[in-house]
Amino acid sequence: MSFKDYVYSNRKTVILFLLIITVFAVAFPLYQLPIDIIIYPVVIGLFFLIIFLLIDYRKQMKHYQELEHCRESLDEVMECMPGAKNIIEEEYQQLILILRERLLYQRRNIHR
Repeated sequence: MSFKDYVYSNRKTVILFLLIITVFAVAFPLYQLPIDIIIYPVVIGLFFLIIFLLIDYRKQMKHYQELEHCRESLDEVMECMPGAKNIIEEEYQQLILILRERLLYQRRNIHR
C-alpha cells in the first residue's frame, strides 16, 4: 500500500479538512483581514493535516503488513490476524473464520 493509495482511501477526510481550511481562507478576506492573518491558520491547518495523515498512514501500513503476513500462512490465518479496529473488521474476521472452517471441512471430505 503506497501513501497515494492511503490518501485515496481516506479522501473523504482529506476533502473535509481541505474544505474547512478553504472556508477560513474565503471567510477571512470578507471581513477585510490582512493576508498574514489568513495565511497563518491555513498553513497551520495544512501542517496538522499532513502530520495526521503521516501518523495514521504509519498505523495503517503496520496493519497492512500484518495482513500480508497472514496471507502467507493461510492455515494459521486466525492466529496471526491483527486485532479488529472496528465492528466491520470484526464481521470480516468472523466471515473469514466461517470460510476457513468450510474449507477445512471440504478438504477432509475430499481426502476420504
